[in-house]
Amino acid sequence: MKKARNLIYEKRFFLASFGLYLLAFLVSHYFYYQRLAAFGCFDDCFNYMGGYFISKGKEIYVDFFFNHSFLMPFISFLIQKITAPQTIYSLILYHKLFLFAFSLGMGTLLILRFRYTALLALVFFELTKFYVFGDHFLGESFVVYPLMYLVGLVWEKVNKRKLFSYDYLLVGLFVWFCVFTREPYAPLSLILFLLILVGKGEWKQKTYGLIILGGLSVLSVFSISIKDFFLNVYIYNKDIIGDEFKRNNVYGLGLLNTLIYPVRVIIQGEWNLLRQILIIFSSVFIATGIFYSVKFKRLGFLVLLFILGLANIRPTIPGQAFYEAYHMNVWYALMLFATLLITFELIKKEKTLRVYFLMPFFILFVYILFSPGFFIHEKINKTQELNTGYGNEFAYGTAIKTLSSPKSNLFLENTDDLIYWVANVDSSYKYTWYTAHMPLIERYKNERSKMFENNPPDFYYDACKLLR
Repeated sequence: MKKARNLIYEKRFFLASFGLYLLAFLVSHYFYYQRLAAFGCFDDCFNYMGGYFISKGKEIYVDFFFNHSFLMPFISFLIQKITAPQTIYSLILYHKLFLFAFSLGMGTLLILRFRYTALLALVFFELTKFYVFGDHFLGESFVVYPLMYLVGLVWEKVNKRKLFSYDYLLVGLFVWFCVFTREPYAPLSLILFLLILVGKGEWKQKTYGLIILGGLSVLSVFSISIKDFFLNVYIYNKDIIGDEFKRNNVYGLGLLNTLIYPVRVIIQGEWNLLRQILIIFSSVFIATGIFYSVKFKRLGFLVLLFILGLANIRPTIPGQAFYEAYHMNVWYALMLFATLLITFELIKKEKTLRVYFLMPFFILFVYILFSPGFFIHEKINKTQELNTGYGNEFAYGTAIKTLSSPKSNLFLENTDDLIYWVANVDSSYKYTWYTAHMPLIERYKNERSKMFENNPPDFYYDACKLLR
């Protein structure tokens, strides 16, 4: 009787806690909606335009340059095909509503699987992901949730708990999704997959996971030009990413920077709300991790430290936010989750200390809500942000659309690519657009010169000249 009563109380407490998560999620996303156009056209526009070109019958990597994996533009293509947005505002809105639904669905799945650990991690992440562009239509904003699930399963394995059959099915799906959504996290995804598969038993379930991953991967690879994918994503990216790695010192011994990043957070960086959050979580992560390792003589803390290192291949100065920090989105979420994995593991084993383990998070939660630096306290003008962020694209795109004929063509010089979407005018350029680091690549530079010699555009736009 007492056991049944306890189960009822536990169920009610869990439902009340889930209500807290939903409240945090809805409140934070209400403010994200208010900041819908904040920061203007970033890499999310790169994904919008990939989807737009696909809708016009262009083949990714062949007919237009795209130096990321291809699931994001295909997702954008489906969103644009189904919703048929007519304005820039509706284009952004529909994409962010899709991210909203994805985040809520994946968050719910994580909480049902990992209970309070995921719940508390997601409350903090959803409230603060604005600072790492987690509210933008970027690959990082999507892969973060399946990666959390995979890390949670690795933790279950480390602590010698058996996985469910459905876990292995989801593992295959999630690894495929991460690999083909955002290529920098392919190594992390595959290593997590191997860590989950390692060990005796459950061969049937593991085989199902392998079949799902293998089958979806084969279908994906044969849906694109493999040669052009390799050129766009690897060959044309390697020098630029290599330079970035040198700047961030992640070669050789510099790789230690990625592993000791939780320590770096505490001793250096910009002083703002984001870093204050990171200091609390990093401190708890290190303290509880050492305590867990010494007390129970298990390698879980070191495994999590290794995973966080793999998630942090493009580290920034601790505390940097927004444009500088979107590469840290995945690491940030996994750091929150990893800290709480250890914390709740200790709570299970040391129940008398649960108040002490949870107190820092309660204090931090209250501090965030009432901090003057928290973005929800900022006074903003939604219309002004839209005009500031997308004014050029709307004004010039509308002018070109008004002046053009069905046979007109257009060339944009390396920026404001959304003008193609607004104007709905074909490009005069062989590779459709001239963006990102295409001007640094001989193949695309030469083709641009040929275009001006043989097929000059009816409309030409160069934002840099307009600013001079």
